[in-house]
Amino acid sequence: MHAQDEETEVTPSVNFLDSEATTEEVDLFNNQGRILIMNIPNGMWEERGRVNLHAHNPHPQAPEHLSMVNNLTNDNAKKKIVHDGTNLTCISQPEWKKLRSRVIMLAEPMTHCCFQCGMLNHPEKNDTIIVDDIQGRHDCRAYRVFRYYIRKLTDDRCNRLPGEATRAERRAVRSSIFLCEPVDGGGCRVYTCRACKRLCRAGTTANNKPRYSQCSPADLDLFDGVDEDDDYNSIGIGDRVPSVYANLSCNDRMCLGVLKVMLSPPFAQLA
Repeated sequence: MHAQDEETEVTPSVNFLDSEATTEEVDLFNNQGRILIMNIPNGMWEERGRVNLHAHNPHPQAPEHLSMVNNLTNDNAKKKIVHDGTNLTCISQPEWKKLRSRVIMLAEPMTHCCFQCGMLNHPEKNDTIIVDDIQGRHDCRAYRVFRYYIRKLTDDRCNRLPGEATRAERRAVRSSIFLCEPVDGGGCRVYTCRACKRLCRAGTTANNKPRYSQCSPADLDLFDGVDEDDDYNSIGIGDRVPSVYANLSCNDRMCLGVLKVMLSPPFAQLA
């Protein structure tokens, strides 16, 4: 168990709580936001980099299962190889090519943020639509709720660019994550997930093309703080998280099993 000292924000100190401490002794009710209960196996930090890899990874130190997938898809996509005694002989070479393309696509980071629900998706064909009732990014439901995380994601990716990167290159990176581009005739061009694309379909235009309109909050049930009057009141989802959480990826959180629950004494036994 660790308790973060909030007085130091950049390099927070960590205090180890008494393994026999009770809820009352550590004042859990008032300190639950600063207490982490976790199980850290030996060597976890050394192994996390190997686990947090995409399906397609040509690195020579990639885990064995990734090397196997890479070798199979690469070899069989180029020339059909007979694998005697296995079911791999049932897969045709065109199917191997499709599998290879799919595996490589999954290695691409999910960067296209849906304008309405905020889901990150792999860049796909036809995932961009023009929405009539949006004039700017603050009209997008996802930006109102997740703007802090969208900004952080775009800033992180821009920081990876070389120092001589132009403003146009940085702008392209930002628009590749959250797109909201005004178009002639009204509305904005945005990224969308498949579900929201279906939900936002609102008939056809005069040119017989699909027309889209952002759903009213009453038509959605996202529990994100946007009410039926389209007013947003934070319920914690879009709030900035403590630095000790912010430094963890979603895989880290799953691995560590970070808990934030009200426990009854003695709570140290659950660590």
